[in-house]
Amino acid sequence: MIDSDLGWSLIFGPVPSRRLGRSLGIDLFPYKMCSFDCIYCECGPTKCLTVDQFSEPSPEIVLSRFKEFISVFPSSFDVITFSGRGEPTLYRPIGDLIEMLKKDFPSYPVAVLTNGSLLINPSVRKSILKADIVSPSLDAPEESLFKEINRPHPSIEWRNVLEGLIAFRKEYKGNYRLEVLLLKGINDTPYHLLRFSELARRIEPDIIDLTTLARPGTLSSLRELSVDELEGCVDFFPHIPCYVVGDYVKRGSGLLGKAPSERVLEDRIIRLLARRPCSLEDLADSLGIYIDDAYAAIEHIKNHYPLRSREIGGKVYYFLVSSLS
Repeated sequence: MIDSDLGWSLIFGPVPSRRLGRSLGIDLFPYKMCSFDCIYCECGPTKCLTVDQFSEPSPEIVLSRFKEFISVFPSSFDVITFSGRGEPTLYRPIGDLIEMLKKDFPSYPVAVLTNGSLLINPSVRKSILKADIVSPSLDAPEESLFKEINRPHPSIEWRNVLEGLIAFRKEYKGNYRLEVLLLKGINDTPYHLLRFSELARRIEPDIIDLTTLARPGTLSSLRELSVDELEGCVDFFPHIPCYVVGDYVKRGSGLLGKAPSERVLEDRIIRLLARRPCSLEDLADSLGIYIDDAYAAIEHIKNHYPLRSREIGGKVYYFLVSSLS
């Protein structure tokens, strides 16, 4: 799972996150491995649909790679985030790794982005209690839509996901941000929004992050809501602070003004695109380079890798064909 050449393939970014700022990611997966196969996932189809937890690489190895990465690429970032090509709670020792990161990097909050599918398990809930931010998703207010949108592992039932979200709230003292992702014509009707509101009151998160498709998803036919449409949905959540997740706003990107070596720059771009589609602006801000340098690298990468582009919301995103169908 660990790159034998560069050694820090477990770490990527910083990625401009619309919710968290500049996010330095920890990706524990060599390919898309998840308990869901969501139709909107920017990482593409799930290659290994599973609920089985794993324990390798060890937390010590991941921490070592994290330190190596930031020593080679000193970057400004706001948060350390467990995300990438799989469901983070499938990693059994995630709790140990969170404690190690908080001990060695106390000035940075640690966030876990999760689909919430395993939170019905008390040991999984316990493992992420020390994270500063936990952001589970709730994409469907009922079983039928859950199967349509999230396409879960056969052992996962919607009601258990809901119960896990409720149980975690009772135990967790950190920043609990519930993400509700809306897709036009699928889960955005007044009926759906009222159901989401009812469920949110049962879950009691600190914040609801209301969002929509921002990058190309697994299905190309999906459509996003406009900002105005999202703003209109906020009124359905009067009892909990609800925010529309808009475009990422740069916060001290620390541009280098000069691109790193061609090999290193292209390798980092490939690693980013293997995990999520990115625009030229995303790449420039993530890597601390000029947009012209990002464009030149993309043009060169096209000659050696199956790179495609797709427009979403008026912005062009690049992705590797192997990571998104």
